[in-house]
Formats: sequence, C-alpha cells, structure tokens
Amino acid sequence: MAEPTLSMTFKDLYEEVGFYLYQSYTLTDSQKTTAQRYVNIGYSEFLLERKWSFLLPESELSVTEDDESTDLPDNFGRIADGRIYHDAAMSEVCAVECSASYLRSLRTASNELTGTPTHFAIVPKTPAATGQRYEVMWHPIPDEDMTFYWTHEVRPNKLSSDGDYPVGGLHHDATLLAASLRVAERMSGRTQGVHANHYERMLARSIERDKDASTQTRRKDIGAPIGFYDSISRISGDVTH
Repeated sequence: MAEPTLSMTFKDLYEEVGFYLYQSYTLTDSQKTTAQRYVNIGYSEFLLERKWSFLLPESELSVTEDDESTDLPDNFGRIADGRIYHDAAMSEVCAVECSASYLRSLRTASNELTGTPTHFAIVPKTPAATGQRYEVMWHPIPDEDMTFYWTHEVRPNKLSSDGDYPVGGLHHDATLLAASLRVAERMSGRTQGVHANHYERMLARSIERDKDASTQTRRKDIGAPIGFYDSISRISGDVTH
C-alpha cells in the first residue's frame, strides 16, 4: 500500500532543512550530510517526547519447547502492558510480567518447571557491538512450541535512504519537520526562537492526535479489576527494562 502523496520522505525533510541553512535546494555533499544529520537528531528527539501509540504494534512471539528464554526482536524497546496473550484478539491473558529475581524464586519453589508460562521477565543480554538486546525468561518453561501475542514498543532505525518514511505517518510529518528545523536552528548557532516555538505548538497537536488514536484503539476490558495484573506483575519490585 502506497503512502499518501502528502507524506514527507527523508529527502523532503532534509531538503527543507538544507534550504533553511543554505537558501538552496541544491546541496553539496557536505551540506546534504549536515541537513540529514539534523533531521535524524530531530527525529530522535521527537520520538522521545512521548510513548507514542504508533510505536506499539501488536505482534506474534514464537516460543520453542524447553527454551528457558527467548530472544526478543532487535528493535524491542519495552513491553507495553506487562502481559502476554494466548489469542490474537488479546482477550485471554497467558502470562504476566515480573522481575527476574521473582521469576527465579518461582522456579526454585515450584514443582511445575514446565508447562504453559504464567510469568515472564524481560532481561538485558550482554551488550554487543550490535547494540543492546533483550530476552524474555519464562516460568514455567514451555513444554511445547507456542505462539503468543503481545504489544511492545519498537525502536525505529534512523532515516538513511531518500525514500524512507518516518514512523508516525502524515499526521506527524509537520511536527517532525518542525523538530528538524529546531535542531538546525540550535546547532547552527542561530538564536532560538521561531522554529523552537513552532515545534512546541506542533508537538502539542501531535500529542492530542496521538491521545485520540490511543483511545480509539484501546482494547476492550478483559474483565479483570483495573491494575490487577500490574499489581501481580510487580510483586517483587520494579521491572528493570
């Protein structure tokens, strides 16, 4: 499915930044590199402003029999609601999140070491040259191959190709452009003002739109008291990821 023609690509964004900096849409290689860098800094700052709903996809998580832990996707940021579900409709809770220390205590105290997981813990793997990665530990350990369903925050890649579209889509393009111009304004030594102020106005609009989107897509209540699973999942303290 094609993006709406009003949607801004990476090239659209960095050319506008380039024009602001150099008063030309025809950029030298050095000017282009600078404009691209400012766009990606603005992109990163915008994404960190809020737990955006468009960064929370619902997806499948495949688990292998007898695996005590499962590697999470490279773009994993955090699990959204502390729950993993049996069904794609996300109406039947399977397992709830807890700390790694609490999960280990369950393993020690339990006679049921294998079965359908009821608890999980997200733990960081040893940092590598490829960046920070995470895995999920299970209790009980799965006694067969299983597919679960969950909502997790993703960590987008930076924009690199001219045709790349930023996450969030058309509704947030103007805010991202404002963020990029704010960065250009700041890092080029210009007085902070027009673009910084405009970004704050556009960010407020994006947040309101995202709140509306979150309300419209919120799952129906599954019948448990509010906070029930959250209180279970943090019996032993804060989750570390």
